[in-house]
Amino acid sequence: GGLSQLYGMGMSHRALEGGGCLGSKPTVEDSKPFLLYEHDVTDYSLTLNWQTVRRADFYELQMRPGEGEWRSIFNGTGNFARKKNLSPGSEYEFRMRYSSNGNFSEFTEPLLLRTLTTELSVTRMSMPSADAIDGTTMRILWNKPARTIKSELQMKQEDGGAWITISDKLPGSIARKKGLKAGHGYLFRTRGYNRDTETWSAYSEPTEISYTKSLHPVFRDLFPEQLTNAEGEKVSLDHLAGKVVGIYFSAHWCPPCRQFTPMLADFYKRVKGEGKKFEIVFVSQDMDNYAFRGYLDQMPWLAVPYRDARARANLGSRFGMRGIPMLKILSPHGEVVCQDGVREALSPDLISRWERM
Repeated sequence: GGLSQLYGMGMSHRALEGGGCLGSKPTVEDSKPFLLYEHDVTDYSLTLNWQTVRRADFYELQMRPGEGEWRSIFNGTGNFARKKNLSPGSEYEFRMRYSSNGNFSEFTEPLLLRTLTTELSVTRMSMPSADAIDGTTMRILWNKPARTIKSELQMKQEDGGAWITISDKLPGSIARKKGLKAGHGYLFRTRGYNRDTETWSAYSEPTEISYTKSLHPVFRDLFPEQLTNAEGEKVSLDHLAGKVVGIYFSAHWCPPCRQFTPMLADFYKRVKGEGKKFEIVFVSQDMDNYAFRGYLDQMPWLAVPYRDARARANLGSRFGMRGIPMLKILSPHGEVVCQDGVREALSPDLISRWERM
């Protein structure tokens, strides 16, 4: 008994228990391996997922307990399925194939899973929470049980696949995962290492799918795909997703700029320290790359690469730059919310208000 679809990813599904084999027509040729993955394990259920195949009409999932016979337990669409009413501490094998235009693929290699024992089940950590900071970064928090000296954090993408360990040496109960894709969904789970028993707990229940912020098209029109910082690193434009963005036109040869930049840096650090979603992009008006790099070293924010002269010129033209320093501020939706950030009295409360626009 008890098979249910958890996440259909927008696809319809039907859950059939014990449906039997659906035939043995010639198999579909696979261009890449089609695999089953473990998603979640409890003492009474096993949840599996798979990466969908574009040409698949439906999927058939089969299971056998121990050395028993294979039997069909699911025929439907989607990419997650949960088998319930299983015995604690018991082994089960699963395999899957898909049908396309009346033909079946080969079955996947059998996936052997074991339900948790009752004793291990009680060590399971609670589900973590995850929220997007911007288009490339998620923040994950979890409750760390007493006597836990370190935690392991894993993630997987919304379209399925294997769990990937981010770290298994986290001393606290909060982490940030960077380098993600804007507008994509991710799931996370944790487990802890107990000081007294010197063993790992069971993995927590996975989070619901959490999405990184999507970058508004206005910003893709304004900036190149790669920005830079004082360390010379490449930073994805998706870092701006969901943030209030200041566009700062300045140059080291300009005395008013050199006077204003430290004040802007203090404000930036204060706002970021309060957790506001705010970023600044420096658009250099320096005479050469050497001057640009020296000036950027004094800035805690991002910059358009100096070599991208066309992008810098286009930004100056787009915002009617006639003098520097000049600071334009845009909402997360690309609307200009402040025409003159140099002279206007900026405050964290203003940033918060613009965040919500």
